[in-house]
Amino acid sequence: MKRTLTVSDIAHELIDDEYNNFSYHGAYALAEWLDENMEEEAEFCPVETRCEYCQYKSLEAFAEEYSCTIGDKISTFAAEDQREDAIREFIHDNGILIEFDGGIIVSSF
Repeated sequence: MKRTLTVSDIAHELIDDEYNNFSYHGAYALAEWLDENMEEEAEFCPVETRCEYCQYKSLEAFAEEYSCTIGDKISTFAAEDQREDAIREFIHDNGILIEFDGGIIVSSF
């Protein structure tokens, strides 16, 4: 049996997963991204999605957690706008970045 999920269905499945790390707005941002970028007939698993994507409060919060991975790539930028651009570039080079009002979602790399 196949079931076609809407963006709202996907977001609610993510939110209903008791082990998720997504806020309400984060779940909807990820659901919209998945809806736009998934294959026509892809299988959706909230557990796999939870394991593949992680939400952060900001680009800086991501950089703090991954400081050993990012290293000197961003630390040389003094101006915050340049630093955020460097963090964005690092994420885009290594995975997926979804920005939304209230945070970011990054794919595992």
